[in-house]
Amino acid sequence: MRSAVFFCAALALAMLCPSQATSAPEVWPGETLEELCGSNYTDYEFASDFYGPLQYLEIPDVIVAYYRFGNASSELAPVVMVMGFSGTMKGWPISVLADLAEDREVIIFDNRGQGFSTDTSPDVPLSILSMANDTRNFVEALDLARPPHLFGWSMGGMITLQAAAVYGDSFDRFAVFSGSAGSLRSQLPSTTILAEFLADTPVSQVERLGTFFPLNTTAGVEAACKYAKEMQFSPDDPENKLASKKQLAALTDYYFEDTTIDMLADTERHILVVGGLWDAVVPAQNQKLVGQVLPSAWMAIFEDGAHATFIQHWDTVRELLKVFLHREEYEDGKRGPYTGQGTPS
Repeated sequence: MRSAVFFCAALALAMLCPSQATSAPEVWPGETLEELCGSNYTDYEFASDFYGPLQYLEIPDVIVAYYRFGNASSELAPVVMVMGFSGTMKGWPISVLADLAEDREVIIFDNRGQGFSTDTSPDVPLSILSMANDTRNFVEALDLARPPHLFGWSMGGMITLQAAAVYGDSFDRFAVFSGSAGSLRSQLPSTTILAEFLADTPVSQVERLGTFFPLNTTAGVEAACKYAKEMQFSPDDPENKLASKKQLAALTDYYFEDTTIDMLADTERHILVVGGLWDAVVPAQNQKLVGQVLPSAWMAIFEDGAHATFIQHWDTVRELLKVFLHREEYEDGKRGPYTGQGTPS
């Protein structure tokens, strides 16, 4: 009930203050995945040799399902990746995971109650803070040799920012893909997206891809079709509708409180934020706000990116991450925003 009331208010507010995202026209060649991409997407199998066995770890309130793979002998900090609203481990493209796993361990997991993870306190409401706490508890239970980097996408980016603000000592560096620091100072999703969230409207594969990628561009369609193909190799990890409703309530509260954004203003953590100007779910204004608030931030905003900007522009983001994670000479805080061209300044 709370989420419905708050999101009705949010929807009304969004109508008065429209999203500043420059939305790509909702036009694409075909209504089905085969029509969009011209390929058959039923001939692939789960890449079990890459992911390894599905593992479980019990922490307070959660039995966490996760995969752990990559270069286990590396001395580099592992990467722990946090998925977004209603998403599961299946949502991470295997090409991104494989690149990250070349020189370090990578750990992906399902949030509380989502996918294969179990919410052992189902009557307790979720919050972005409680999911950040889950992430911290999970990392501590893994007993890693050194603090990991934390990467998050969408709501996972919000959890990542919350973790940076509250549990920064448990992690090394933070990368936020299409995330937000919450509060009424952040830009709400578009009215279309808000209405879909509120009504729990089923969407087709192509409609979902149209949220992630600009399907009115050749580059956007190519990225969308590559992503769709890679999903066939990912683990079969279904969404839990009840968990998604609890996540929606958590997101609602997050946009009506200033805790995270106020705490980020005092943090000394190294944080990279990435976004796209065509993102209607978490508009780029939100990443810009994080960049303005943080004492020292890296920021990459791509002009032709939507909600999966970091996937569409992975070649560039991968090189940026190499600099962000490794280059000691950039740790003096004298960095300017990154625009998606060249090297940070």
